[in-house]
Amino acid sequence: MRISTANMYATSVATMNAQEQAVFTAQQQVSTGKRILSPEDDPVGAASAVRLNQQISRNTNFANNRASAESQLNQVGTTLTSVTNLLTSVKSSIVQAGNASLDPSQKQAIATQLQQQMQELQGYANTQDGNGEYLFAGWQVHTQPYVLGNYANTASAAGNTGSGSLSVNTISGQLTASQAASINISQTDNSISPTQYTYTVNGQAGGTVASGGQFTVNGVQLTLNGTPALGDTFTLSPSATLYQGDTGTRPVEINDGRELSTTLAGPSVFDSVPTGNGTFATSATVGNLGSGIIDQGSVTDPTKLTHDNYAIQFSGAPAASAAASNTGTAKLAAANPAGSLSTNDSYQLSFANGGSTYSVIDTTSGATVASNQAYTAGSAISVMGANFSMTGTPAAGDQFTIAPGPATSYSVVDLTKTTPDPANPNGPGIPASVLSNQPFTSGQAIKFGGMSVSVTGAPVNGDSFSVEPSTSTSIFSIMKMAIDALNNPGSGTAGSTQYANQINQANAGIDAALTQVDLNQATVGGRINELTSLDSTGAQQAITLQQQLTTITSVDFTAAVSTLTQAQTALAAAQKSFTQVAGLSLFNYIQ
Repeated sequence: MRISTANMYATSVATMNAQEQAVFTAQQQVSTGKRILSPEDDPVGAASAVRLNQQISRNTNFANNRASAESQLNQVGTTLTSVTNLLTSVKSSIVQAGNASLDPSQKQAIATQLQQQMQELQGYANTQDGNGEYLFAGWQVHTQPYVLGNYANTASAAGNTGSGSLSVNTISGQLTASQAASINISQTDNSISPTQYTYTVNGQAGGTVASGGQFTVNGVQLTLNGTPALGDTFTLSPSATLYQGDTGTRPVEINDGRELSTTLAGPSVFDSVPTGNGTFATSATVGNLGSGIIDQGSVTDPTKLTHDNYAIQFSGAPAASAAASNTGTAKLAAANPAGSLSTNDSYQLSFANGGSTYSVIDTTSGATVASNQAYTAGSAISVMGANFSMTGTPAAGDQFTIAPGPATSYSVVDLTKTTPDPANPNGPGIPASVLSNQPFTSGQAIKFGGMSVSVTGAPVNGDSFSVEPSTSTSIFSIMKMAIDALNNPGSGTAGSTQYANQINQANAGIDAALTQVDLNQATVGGRINELTSLDSTGAQQAITLQQQLTTITSVDFTAAVSTLTQAQTALAAAQKSFTQVAGLSLFNYIQ
């Protein structure tokens, strides 16, 4: 076989180039520490390396997200701690407000302090993060969530079974505590479209409205949403704030398939405080004249709870007393008169014309009930449905006071369950009787419907208390109730008792608010714990992924140096061989 000179040269150059490439590759591997310098070095390994680098990058992004989420959650947690400290101080102020020996100026000072604390609470509720976004505004991150003012708020009772709700259309009404209302769906009429719902307000006739329709209660325009069920109850109450955010939270992806919210919606912290004991709420009726104070009550049998609205009504004989300045010999019966006063007002009975005529004035309202009525000695006198016997002879100018007497019994009626009233077919109906004419003892438990409450003090005839399903209120409204009570403590037995009931209610409300904030604090803590756990898992995963990547891409330096040495030796041999072969010629043999 003949080998041409050109072929020999080409083969030798190709061999040297291959050896030089082997040397270059080995040198690159030794200098970079990388086994795969290009996909062609190891296609399968290169593909695995790409996948592992993507997983490492994703794991790093999750770690960065977790760090950002933890920072924001820590700020939320710090804010909630500040709120807890503030509410603890507020509770101390309200407990102090319950001291019966405080004078008006001292109550005013506490009210001023609570007003300042409410503004401080507003500051916490409007906390912004490092980017200037509001933490408690939901998705409305650039809108201040809480504005102080006079607004109205609605809530659905916990026991509602329908999907109905009420929303406020006019938000700036001057709704006061005395205008708070309980709105109950008493009838539904499916015979017409759309379905009409009959509602009562505080147990009195209200009107009808369809879903999506509007109606007005105490000057506040409301809209009925959804489909309420028969017996569902809603409350309308004053609110010290307007919430301008929404109920959304801002999730961050912290791991594959796992998102975690880094904020809390304001309503879950500040506006979701359960009223009463969380199951039902008690309150004294505005206008009570006695000194009865009702407690928060407790659940005795959950299986008997109806979530209805109840009223505890007190009865007792009207009390009568003669003025110290009377000059006649007449005496008005002070015990066991026939009948009861038709209102819970106080009255003044005055004689004139030598005691032959009398007039009756409602001292509560100032209205004249009877004027210049003829009086015959020994005859009974009727005042607003109560008949009083008299003995002796009254003189001109003699006066007697008639007022609701101390309660000796109580009855409980279910305002939700009613029967039609024949005398007023379109009215709210007659409440169902639960307990009737039970003897009353101050502090003794009153049990009905799986619940137990007690009334201490001395309520009078006509006083009543409500027991309603628990709804939700805001911390701001609780503080505002205490401020209003301190600014307007009232006077006399009725005023001081109403003040005591309001302060007790505010005190219980702050306790519930502290519990609500603690629950949210626990939620934040749980999320931070999850982040910590995922950080630990993520760090271990990062090590594992890096080890896998290293195994695939990193060079074995011992083997690489050996390969480099071999390649260099092979290159040197090829070069020397080429030199020697290239020097061969026929003339060498001729010589």
